[in-house]
Amino acid sequence: MKKSGYHYVISEKRQEIKHQVTKNLDELLYSTFKDITFEMACDYEVRNRIEGQDFRRLLFNKQLELINLISEEFSLLLKTEIEVILKKYPFKD
Repeated sequence: MKKSGYHYVISEKRQEIKHQVTKNLDELLYSTFKDITFEMACDYEVRNRIEGQDFRRLLFNKQLELINLISEEFSLLLKTEIEVILKKYPFKD
C-alpha cells in the first residue's frame, strides 16, 4: 500500500536510493534543496580543497551558505543536522 503525500524519490540505475514521503510541502522542499546544495557544495569543495584540513569544513560551510540563500529556516535545520554529525564524527585536521 502506497502512502499518500509528496514522494521524494532518488534512484540510480533503476535502484531506489532514497524514498521519503511527507504531507508537508516545506519538508519536501527542505529535503530537495538539502540534496541539491550538498551536491553543489561537494563540487565546490573538490575545486577548493585545502590540504591538511578536514574536507567537511569547506563542504558544510558552503552548503550552509547556499541553503541560506533559499531559506533561513532551512539553514537553521541544516546547521542542527551538521552539529549532530560533528558530535558523533568530529573534524579531523
